[in-house]
Amino acid sequence: MPIINEKEAQNSAIIFMYQTNVFSQIIYGTTLIAVITILTALPFIYTTISVN
Repeated sequence: MPIINEKEAQNSAIIFMYQTNVFSQIIYGTTLIAVITILTALPFIYTTISVN
């Protein structure tokens, strides 16, 4: 007995990523890496705020 049937497998994210072209995957990967990098860098970014 399969875990998911054939109809559900056609709509899964893995199949979707496989069916998209390479250029879209490059854009997706670059965006994902940029967001992860920005979120990781947030604790190290600080600024001094002064009121005169």
